[in-house]
Amino acid sequence: MKILKWIFVIGCIPLVLGDVAIVVNAVAGPVIPAPVVAVLLFLGIVGIFSGVVYCRPKKEN
Repeated sequence: MKILKWIFVIGCIPLVLGDVAIVVNAVAGPVIPAPVVAVLLFLGIVGIFSGVVYCRPKKEN
């Protein structure tokens, strides 16, 4: 179960960083380039999605 937790955590970190980058850009002007924000959000979404897929119960044949 520890692996599942780490997959989720690794997915959450770039997602949270991307959200923080959006807030910083909104408050302080365009400080962080848009491609960096897009990559962080993309990595976060992919990480969480892969964690959800990996955590799904496996069907027995």
